Amino acid sequence: MELKIKDFFNPLAEGIVSNKKKFHNILIDGVKRFADTLAKTTDYGVYIFDYSKRELIYISDNIAQWCGISLKEIKRKGYDFYLEYIGEKDLKMLLEINNAALDFYKQLPENERITYSVSYDFHFGNFMIKQHFSPIVIENGEILLAACIVSESSSKNSGNIIMDSTISKYRYEYSLDKKNGYQKRKSNSQKEKKK
Repeated sequence: MELKIKDFFNPLAEGIVSNKKKFHNILIDGVKRFADTLAKTTDYGVYIFDYSKRELIYISDNIAQWCGISLKEIKRKGYDFYLEYIGEKDLKMLLEINNAALDFYKQLPENERITYSVSYDFHFGNFMIKQHFSPIVIENGEILLAACIVSESSSKNSGNIIMDSTISKYRYEYSLDKKNGYQKRKSNSQKEKKK
């Protein structure tokens, strides 16, 4: 018997893949379930943003608890709920980070974009939080889905913007004062943490 690659895949999976919309919905549901599991088993807040629809498609319950409002209310407000919990100074900083990060991503080879994440600190309500932004799905070089992992920060100041990759020996630090980023070689301990 001569084996072929298709022999290793369930015929049901072929039917799912042939229906792109159904496959997309299954993928999104799986991503949401994973994010929910991550949020329930760690102290991290998690949300997922769909760039194609410009909406939050998932937000963890613990973020709602930090805000003191219901998850239903956050879902109703969508991404606008952030505007209520972040001061104007930090909102301007977040816009700058967003623009700098997207410019940074566009300069990378398409096959490397998925390996990078961006982290930064900012005030959120009564908390200083650290947020890690990482693309989940990139198509034609554009980010379609992104995950944000949120935790309390030990920093006292907003900023601390780092663009890092699992495959690079460098990380990039962005300066809000100079409005640019610079390369910094990772230390051996940073490389070992990535393994």
